[in-house]
Amino acid sequence: MKNKKRLLALAMTASMAATMMVGCGSKTAGNGSGKGSEAASNGSAAGITIYNSKTEIQSQMEDIAKAYTKETGVPVKVTVQGTGSTVATDLSTAYASGNPYTISMVDAKDIYSMGKEHAVDLSGEEWTKNTNYAIGVDGATYGMPVCIEARGVIYNATAIKNITGEDFDPASCQTLDGFKEVLQKLADGEIAFMFGGNWDWSVLNAYDYTDGLGMIPVPQNTDGKFNTLLVGGGSKYFFVDNSATEEQQKQAKDFLNWLVTSEAGQDGLVNKCALVPAFTNITLPVADPLGKSVKEYADAGQLLPSYDYLPDDHYAKLGGTSFQKYLAGQSDRATFASEINDYWKSATLSQH
Repeated sequence: MKNKKRLLALAMTASMAATMMVGCGSKTAGNGSGKGSEAASNGSAAGITIYNSKTEIQSQMEDIAKAYTKETGVPVKVTVQGTGSTVATDLSTAYASGNPYTISMVDAKDIYSMGKEHAVDLSGEEWTKNTNYAIGVDGATYGMPVCIEARGVIYNATAIKNITGEDFDPASCQTLDGFKEVLQKLADGEIAFMFGGNWDWSVLNAYDYTDGLGMIPVPQNTDGKFNTLLVGGGSKYFFVDNSATEEQQKQAKDFLNWLVTSEAGQDGLVNKCALVPAFTNITLPVADPLGKSVKEYADAGQLLPSYDYLPDDHYAKLGGTSFQKYLAGQSDRATFASEINDYWKSATLSQH
């Protein structure tokens, strides 16, 4: 933010943004060696394929796959979500081609809508004993959590102190009134606050940053506890496709167990992918400051579960187009609110 006016605008819109973006999972797709819009191959008797919808970790997933193949001899190919595509579109293309992926990384709503028809019940797998974030339908476990993610307000405590001369106390920003008081002390300078989640570290890490980054819940004037909670929980889920051969299903289950029980697999998730682990048996420290904040809230039981049934395009249309126009001063608050209302008049929630 370049001036106080824009900082104040963030304070007034943060709560609206949090409500609007709850449950967003997919980000803008990146490039990889394979794209989800291409026909998938369900592997063969000697290998498995993985669909990756968490595009920012594609190169890391490829490295993990190589490490697994080197250790076990089982070939693993990772295909990234297609640019501008959605999970539903990519998987529909794969099923239409007759070659679905052996393992697919999807959002929670996809597990709820597709699990009974397409997924293998993973209830008996060893990893289920070490997580509270697995999901399924009608008593069956179809989704293995990839990580924990949460959203809130990212702060830069070092920038705040540089500007105000005072140490930043996150508790001072629990309410909108408190947040405004802090913002009124700030002048032109470094970015002090932004709405986002711990996944934003993959972007922030590419630039100069300080040691003072962290996350707080979205400020709200409320008598309840919601201004003490980050919104999040298990994020992205692996499922094993039931159309794979028995051998491929076993290979897929072995890979998923290896990912969260072996030293190499855990290192890949926590250190290389910079993810917050969703499993109690993974004790590696989280390296990045945003992930550390999320893990602290998760360990303290201070996560408000995401709403998992929002339409695939809600984030791009509201969080991308409408919200950006508002922040850039190209629309006023009334126009922004009107665009949100118009979207929800015609939007269809995911099946649940």
